[in-house]
Amino acid sequence: MATTGAQEPAAVIDRSVRLKEAARLARKSTDTIRRRLWEDKVPGAYRDGDGREAPWVIPVAGLVEAGLVGLRDLEAFDSRVDSKYHELEEQVAQLTAELAAAELRLETTERLLAQANGEVEHHRRMAERLVPAALAQWPKGA
Repeated sequence: MATTGAQEPAAVIDRSVRLKEAARLARKSTDTIRRRLWEDKVPGAYRDGDGREAPWVIPVAGLVEAGLVGLRDLEAFDSRVDSKYHELEEQVAQLTAELAAAELRLETTERLLAQANGEVEHHRRMAERLVPAALAQWPKGA
């Protein structure tokens, strides 16, 4: 297989996947893959935790050995993984830019808030000085 940044099938076979990804890779239903797992027909598969709710970790090599996945499936899977990887890279770059912009807005907002708090404090001090003086000059019977 000619490479265009995608992994060779040999590299893909060293990966492990979860149940839904295994089903997509094998082009089978999740129920079919789950049955093979319960029957212990997928070498190297295990649950990542205790109990029936723990997710399965399924070696791609185990799917191949169980006859659920062939070379064509690996090549197609490799292509989809590579495509998804690049899509996610673009999303990460976009989110990184958005985060930088949000951090800049936050920094600006914090600076403006500090400035506003300083002005409020200045006005409070002025009021503390001026109000008693103004009340002292206010006519008593008015």
